[in-house]
Amino acid sequence: MEGGCFLFGPGSDPTSGLDGPDCVYLYPGLERALAGAFSRGRLLSGRYGRVVGASEDPLGVMRPEVRVEVGGDVFRHDPSTWMRIR
Repeated sequence: MEGGCFLFGPGSDPTSGLDGPDCVYLYPGLERALAGAFSRGRLLSGRYGRVVGASEDPLGVMRPEVRVEVGGDVFRHDPSTWMRIR
């Protein structure tokens, strides 16, 4: 992805983006992540977490293991409009 970040999860389709409840957006520093549900590559809801390890999936792709911050804020995709900037 642009900017050195990564997006991991099941249901990856190159034409429509990532889908599913168990996805991870990995920040460029490779230590922090946003874990949650994505639809067509957009965040539906997620929480911050810290990368605690990595494992190899059945296809040989390394996947981050993330420990989510319990009780932390829930983030959602909230695009800006002409009426408000977020």
